[in-house]
Amino acid sequence: MNETSLKLALYTWLSGALGQSHIFTLTFNADFVTGNVINGSFDAEAIAPVSFTTDHATTLQLLANEIQKRGEIFSASVTGPRQVTCVGAANGDMITIVGPTVTGGASQAVVTPSIVQSPVAVPVIFSDQNAPRPAYPYATIRMNSIVKIGWDEIREINPQTNIATIGGQRRATISVNYFGAKPLEEISKAFNSLEKQTVQDQLAASGIAIQEKNDIQNLTAMLETVFEERSFFDFFIGLADNVQDDLGIIETVELTGQLSGGTIGDVIIGPMIIGA
Repeated sequence: MNETSLKLALYTWLSGALGQSHIFTLTFNADFVTGNVINGSFDAEAIAPVSFTTDHATTLQLLANEIQKRGEIFSASVTGPRQVTCVGAANGDMITIVGPTVTGGASQAVVTPSIVQSPVAVPVIFSDQNAPRPAYPYATIRMNSIVKIGWDEIREINPQTNIATIGGQRRATISVNYFGAKPLEEISKAFNSLEKQTVQDQLAASGIAIQEKNDIQNLTAMLETVFEERSFFDFFIGLADNVQDDLGIIETVELTGQLSGGTIGDVIIGPMIIGA
């Protein structure tokens, strides 16, 4: 078990699950016309040029499709006759928008970007680290008890070195706390994200399997003269833990003994030395 790698994977998951993504609209002041070509970029990543096809509505949908192909965009949907609404892929990331600009054709529509939701990043810290508490909102994570499941076994033996890998399954308890406004709503983002295939794949790449989640709890309580809004849940992860052992080698074997009850009487074996 590599504790540093496990904690980094859990930190990456929780940091991405909490907060808010950048949501914005792209509204054009006129329809697209024959000959128009639309270009633009998001976080310095250019979209493939979109040429006018069939009619305005078809071209607008093609533009949305191209925008959604960008890695920093989670979704891009046509939400009006001349409007595309985009949702950022990473919470807390303010996407830099250039354009889209329209060239060619008899007329060129002009776009007006508008923010629907500003991105919010939620700092994540380990609950047992020595540092001042950050400003609200923030979240903490901690790896608690580790329990052995079943029996360890020899996984493999290196035939060249005779080093054996011995290991088995472990179950660790992970606790998550959220401090800030709307604590139940916000921590639910992390709670629900553990069901996402992309999250499970990301954790699996670090040797972590999600096993079971416990209920979300509201731990809001009085802190001196004001209520501190806080929520909590914990969950179990499965992982493997291995150790290595030098089994050594057998240089010589000496056989000796007697077998009784044979058809030709007793059979005497040895002494016989096999090896060096």
